[in-house]
Amino acid sequence: MRILTIGIAAYLTGGALDGPVNDAELLCDGLGTNNQLVNEAWILKDDQATKDAIISSIQSLSYGLGSDDTFIVTFSGHGYRNLEESHEYLVPWDHDGTVGSYISDTELGNLVDLYLPSCRTVFILDACYSGGMASAAGAVPAGMKRSTSFDLMARNISGPNRIVMTACEKDEVSYEFPGLPIPGRGENTYGLFAWAFAHGIWGPDYPADTGPYGPDGHITCAEAFSYASEMVTFFMDQLEPHLPEGRQTPWLYDPYNLAPTTYIFSH
Repeated sequence: MRILTIGIAAYLTGGALDGPVNDAELLCDGLGTNNQLVNEAWILKDDQATKDAIISSIQSLSYGLGSDDTFIVTFSGHGYRNLEESHEYLVPWDHDGTVGSYISDTELGNLVDLYLPSCRTVFILDACYSGGMASAAGAVPAGMKRSTSFDLMARNISGPNRIVMTACEKDEVSYEFPGLPIPGRGENTYGLFAWAFAHGIWGPDYPADTGPYGPDGHITCAEAFSYASEMVTFFMDQLEPHLPEGRQTPWLYDPYNLAPTTYIFSH
């Protein structure tokens, strides 16, 4: 298994978010530490996460991966959707406000087709929302609107070897909160879904390791997503009267039912 985690909080143009770099570090450490499946784990943060660097990292990490391998890509940062709602975009650090400076769902899908044709590819996508997101993001480019759900992205990059997890469903927002704890790491600001996902695969307890008959030392995509989703639901239940934009519901897009047999952690 190889991992690429991407977190962009302070963009070259536009304002800053609080959680994305923390999310990338947390997911890289959670997936890449004490995980017997991992071969390589790379991280791109802020100005490291240019469009060219993201593309070249996917190309480099894909080398030699075959049908028995898994490639995980996580993204936390801004996302956009065109007003016709046919495509969505990941926003790299060095974007200039034009469509060509983003990474579209089509472009990302083509990269996977070209460089990762046979291995399983898992995407974990989160465009964080906080109370200051509207001002932090700056002006919305012409013909675009902000997206946090990435539901179009999930559908447009789907394929027989791909699993996509998003932090929320269509027309929902993806919250980030301060003071979220991780054992041995203290508290910090994280996107709620990224934190819940990492919490499930975090030692020494690895609470997402449930299995059909109890803990077995291995965690599948289905187990990790189920744990994270339950954690987010718990938070939503506690906070619902105080949520400015409604509930957040994580979404697993897995039309080929790969999540129950795709292992992402062994301890």
